[in-house]
Amino acid sequence: MTGINNRKALTPLIVGIILLLVFLVDLFIFRFVTGRPLGLAPSDLSSGPNISVNAQAAPVAAGWVTPGEPFVLVPPMSFQPVDNHGTGSISAIGYGRANNSLYLKIRLHESLDMSLKKGWGKAFQLLDSKGSSYLYDSYSLPAGVHLYDPLVDLPDDLRANLTVLTGGYKDLYLCFPEFPAAAEPVQLRLIEAFQGNSPANPGIIYHDIALTPAGSALNTEAVMALDSLELDLTSLPPLSLADQELEITFKELRLDEQLFPRLTLDVAPQTSGAYLLDSLLIDETGQNYTMLQLDEAVPLDRQQVQLLYERLPEHVQIKQVWFKLSIDNTEYELIAEI
Repeated sequence: MTGINNRKALTPLIVGIILLLVFLVDLFIFRFVTGRPLGLAPSDLSSGPNISVNAQAAPVAAGWVTPGEPFVLVPPMSFQPVDNHGTGSISAIGYGRANNSLYLKIRLHESLDMSLKKGWGKAFQLLDSKGSSYLYDSYSLPAGVHLYDPLVDLPDDLRANLTVLTGGYKDLYLCFPEFPAAAEPVQLRLIEAFQGNSPANPGIIYHDIALTPAGSALNTEAVMALDSLELDLTSLPPLSLADQELEITFKELRLDEQLFPRLTLDVAPQTSGAYLLDSLLIDETGQNYTMLQLDEAVPLDRQQVQLLYERLPEHVQIKQVWFKLSIDNTEYELIAEI
């Protein structure tokens, strides 16, 4: 009987030790494997996740295009302009309703990283006049790239670095589905957010913008995707750097079957130390259109490179292409007139 009693006394202790070990392993993964800092400090997403496995990457806003039919980027709506209570980095333009959803148009004046690396990052939060809040689904960002990691049991990645050059801008339509008809949007925040409403969310607010209606609502037409683009760029002079041998020659800019712009380049000489870190298409108004980075950095170690960009609105005219390069760990920026 004494042995049985001893076993009964030891069982809770053994279970407690096992649970403690599981908790410590989880803490180790949370802190050292995923790279998430402890405490209330915002996450540093510049270096990306520390897990290196065979991941699969694809644009998250693919949206299947039916050949021969127009593709709607933003539906027609009654659009209510708002006063500019922006922060210098972000300003609100206005909002409208279509298909039981609310569309909020904002303008970025500075680069913004909306990536959700292994389940956390920045997100938009909308507050309405009834006191309810709505989290914008960052996985629907037009410049987002979804990284599915089949070997790691953690939330999937979203890479969405929205680059804006000095003097340029980028417009975004944030869609909030099933927004109640009896409520009005009153406030937009950029916050630190976690997938799954994690209790570890530190509640950081980066930007807080009031949405005050200005004037009467306007009836706006649908924003359609550009459905035809095929530019022969072989007549353009090659891009080069004074102190580097690398030379980039333009071939063509065209739309693929899903209306994504693809830019084809020739690279010479091929070198293992050269990478393309970022690129933008720039239209005649100065709006920036982001490259969809299926690779974290595109190696320039092959003769031909093809870059993929987010869909363009119709009637847009691309005037410039901007590149950010890394050669032997030194960064360079180049811009080409097309």
